[in-house]
Amino acid sequence: KYENLIIGKSYTVKGTLMDKDTGKAITQNGKEITSEMTFTATKTSGTVNLLFNYDSNALEGKTTVAFEKLFHNDIDVARHEDISDENQSVHIPKIHTTATDASTNDKECVIGSTVTIKDVVRYENLIPGKEYTVKGTVIDEDNLPVIGANIMVKVTRLSALNS
Repeated sequence: KYENLIIGKSYTVKGTLMDKDTGKAITQNGKEITSEMTFTATKTSGTVNLLFNYDSNALEGKTTVAFEKLFHNDIDVARHEDISDENQSVHIPKIHTTATDASTNDKECVIGSTVTIKDVVRYENLIPGKEYTVKGTVIDEDNLPVIGANIMVKVTRLSALNS
């Protein structure tokens, strides 16, 4: 969002993704994750969309914060760099599961026509108050779904990692 620009003038907005925990720029393949765009102001106030494209797999459990700078004629004229600003933040969840046979509470299942697997799901970096859905699939040793498996997910407890 911008305000007080001069109509008809060209501006460049540059953004960098920051790690909320460290306050440092996030890097992938040795490069900071950045984005920039140049636009001509058609109104004194308005918005532009700055898109960041990156692989979030390595950022599980992290919160990224977008920092932006606005330039006119290569001069830094405005910036929004607040590591605590929730409006500039994106939370990347992380989950970890531990599956056991519900009747023996270990890693070997009993033989039978009905087996119950208890899968404890631990999570981090979710947004408090937001609703999430946990879904499960039985996978065989070839990493394929087991056909005919009746899956029932019963959430009895969600616990945060590192707590």
